[in-house]
Amino acid sequence: MLRAMSELVLHHTFRAPIDRVWARIDDHAGMSAWIGAPVRVRGDGAVGTVRTIGAGLTFDETIVEREAPHRLVYRITRGVPVTHRGEITLTERAPGTTELRWTITMTSRIPLFVPVLTRVLRLSLTRALAKLARLVEAG
Repeated sequence: MLRAMSELVLHHTFRAPIDRVWARIDDHAGMSAWIGAPVRVRGDGAVGTVRTIGAGLTFDETIVEREAPHRLVYRITRGVPVTHRGEITLTERAPGTTELRWTITMTSRIPLFVPVLTRVLRLSLTRALAKLARLVEAG
């Protein structure tokens, strides 16, 4: 069966130390302040924690790897017809400057779903990263 596939890579440089950026990335319940949707959390933030994101159309993301303060990997495990893996990597570039790389890979058996979802995610996550920057850079 034919599958559509996409990789989305976002970059953002924060004028904030890595620990402050990580604290926001790793605060799953607090994600709603910057992600633009309600977030419910089941778990303590460790591997296996499930984040339910959205209202109306909701989906679950399960944390599958966590290496504080540098790397968080999750998969969508319920709610949308796509295989989705997200990886957020933080690197301190200079004192008080942190680079984020967010890589999302997706596949689906619905041919047009992945290209449309990729465009929507690029727009919404770019906005989310701008909100996150305001939060972490404010202190």
